[in-house]
Amino acid sequence: MTQAPPPTQVDDIVVRGQRRWPNGQFPVRSGEGYGEDPEGPIPIEIGQEPDPPTSTDPCASPETALDWNADAAAAEAVKDLRDFARSQFPNEQDFNDREYGAVLWEMPDGSIIHGPMRAGEHTFYEASGAGDGETRAVVELDWTPPGTGAVIIGTVHTHNVGGFLPSGSSTELDDQGVLTFSQQQRESLMPGSGSAARLYVAAHDFGSYEVRGPLKITVYDSQNRQAAIAGIEGPEVNPEGQPCP
Repeated sequence: MTQAPPPTQVDDIVVRGQRRWPNGQFPVRSGEGYGEDPEGPIPIEIGQEPDPPTSTDPCASPETALDWNADAAAAEAVKDLRDFARSQFPNEQDFNDREYGAVLWEMPDGSIIHGPMRAGEHTFYEASGAGDGETRAVVELDWTPPGTGAVIIGTVHTHNVGGFLPSGSSTELDDQGVLTFSQQQRESLMPGSGSAARLYVAAHDFGSYEVRGPLKITVYDSQNRQAAIAGIEGPEVNPEGQPCP
């Protein structure tokens, strides 16, 4: 009989920003601490891991506030992009026909806002039917700063239904290339902070053409971009996230 090996040590789960916890809940900010639900403790089912314990307000530290506010800004940008899509192309199915996107900017006062919204020139149908290898259903982002002192913190753009992963690899001029560019631009304006740049992808989950599934936002940065290339989806961001007061 062989002796059982010692149990494997598992690293603590660190959840940043407004991203879904392992138990399926999004973090909530309250007066008594980060992650405490004002309605009381969230019931834990048998076999379910509880939320990571914490008593730190994410808005009390510039580092954690950055993630909190960036996630909130991405959520707000996705809502604005949905309204933009409906106003520009009212006969299309929101994000299921073409890509939309905007750049996220960190302002001197610490707030994070999105820049001008853009829509892709071609629909997914047009790109797939062209067959020329050049007609692509991509959105060209507007990188114009919204004011003096604005620094890129990332980008947000949409994909067709079920498209929660960024396209390309770290050396290609696709979504991963946009992330690289964002990191380089942030580093040039704020040395030492380039790795904080991130890329948000929003898409509807699978439903049907007539009835779209729920909207989901995923996020990618220097820590999980290689995992994304390997096909692993990034953390899910709360689509109703709110910024620090």
